[in-house]
Amino acid sequence: MKFSRIMAVVSGLSLMAFSVMAQKAEKQEASSDGNWTIGIGASYRNFRDARFTGASAGNYIGLFQDSAANMGEFSAAIGNYTGDDPVPVNVVTYTGGSAESSGDYGLQESLGIILGTSVGFWQDGRLGLDFVANFQYFKLDSAAYGSAGSEYTTNVYAAGGEVSYNDVMQQTSYIAGSSKTKFDMELYVIDLGISLDYSFENGLGLYAATGPTLSLADMESNSRAGLVNTAAGNGTIAGASGRDNEIEFEWGWYVAAGASYWFSESVGLACELRYDEALGTVGTKYAVQDLDAWGGNLKLLIRF
Repeated sequence: MKFSRIMAVVSGLSLMAFSVMAQKAEKQEASSDGNWTIGIGASYRNFRDARFTGASAGNYIGLFQDSAANMGEFSAAIGNYTGDDPVPVNVVTYTGGSAESSGDYGLQESLGIILGTSVGFWQDGRLGLDFVANFQYFKLDSAAYGSAGSEYTTNVYAAGGEVSYNDVMQQTSYIAGSSKTKFDMELYVIDLGISLDYSFENGLGLYAATGPTLSLADMESNSRAGLVNTAAGNGTIAGASGRDNEIEFEWGWYVAAGASYWFSESVGLACELRYDEALGTVGTKYAVQDLDAWGGNLKLLIRF
């Protein structure tokens, strides 16, 4: 199910629950021993950029005589110089590598859904402790281009199917290497914790919560790399591609602080600021994602 459809379902259920429950009893305190509360709403997490290491098109040695636009692969081109008379040629040595880049996220990737529940187990006046649990879902996708590699050219003489190398060389840019890497991830986050809350007479409540998290990251990535001859209108010299998909679990913890307001004894609204810290990163061969991030939640509360 696409993210937009999920959000439509969540919004519809929230509106239905609100319209039904808002007709019930008068306001009461924000927390009490033994109360069971469920919450549904929108979640926001400011994800850090994904770090990409693209596929590598490898190394390349080329040879040309007059124009780099006519450059050919060395082992094939040297066959044109089998005579005894030395001919001046240029040998281009390109050392490739994996291009590194980063991919950012927009607002749509930062938004998710949250389902939560809490059960009060201790109450002393207006101060209470609750067991809390939440489920969050995010869908992320990103892509980026990167470039890598270095090159130098040596002016030499070719004869008898060989070249006589010397120490005279110069940095050139006849060859360019680049890659495009794409990354998709569906992130499921489950947390358990303890919430300390304080309720006021007017239905307002303040709370702070903390506990462990378990994240499941379902990831897909692919990367394409290529070498082009810049002197020949970026004609393709070589290419490579790869794909890597992973499913990883990652433990972490979270802290949150927020406020709630109860419109009646059964219906309320909560808004909180949250920070998530993972014990490590998740990723594939071509992408690494850090899960540490600030965020926030807005939830419709229903108390039973």
